[in-house]
Amino acid sequence: MYVGISKVTRAGQITLPIDLRRKMGIDEGSDVMLVGDGKTVRIVTNDSLEEVFRLFEASAKAEGLTKEQVERELKAARKETMKKYR
Repeated sequence: MYVGISKVTRAGQITLPIDLRRKMGIDEGSDVMLVGDGKTVRIVTNDSLEEVFRLFEASAKAEGLTKEQVERELKAARKETMKKYR
């Protein structure tokens, strides 16, 4: 487990400490997904779709969605979101 502190800039950016980036394999240019739940924000690496699916599993099941459908939707949403920032 890693615990660190970062400040949010006026532009809404945060810096991920180098120790965390190394531990998580996050390099310059890496895409990450931000998942907000109440007062918690999780930073999820792209290769962690399994973890993301577990976070949304109950909601997806309630909507009758399959794992493949959720993964497809997440990939599409991530692609569209990242277009805005490139």
